[in-house]
Amino acid sequence: MTQTDEAKWSGISADIVLPKTATIKKNGYADWYLGLGSAVVESGISKTSSGYKVFLGSGSQGGSKYWNSEYDTSIKDGARVNLKLINNGDGTVSLYVNGKLRYKQPVFTTLAV
Repeated sequence: MTQTDEAKWSGISADIVLPKTATIKKNGYADWYLGLGSAVVESGISKTSSGYKVFLGSGSQGGSKYWNSEYDTSIKDGARVNLKLINNGDGTVSLYVNGKLRYKQPVFTTLAV
């Protein structure tokens, strides 16, 4: 008998099937994204006229420390892409793309008044 202990995590996961054809005009884009809670954490895939980007934003008011985005040439039209956005429970979030960690970064929060 083999026992497997599955790791516990808190977040959201989705398989996104990209369109087989998607024409994006210059300066345009299309997004497929996931979000978490009131901290306004968002992640996903953007298609621009230059290709597909993967992004993670963990607080729009916090500056570049809370935003990552880069092109991913392995993502193609018609692909099935698994995104997993995890709240690590330590003030950080992680984004996995097809099972591979892409970003781990802090979440921007403000003090309650």
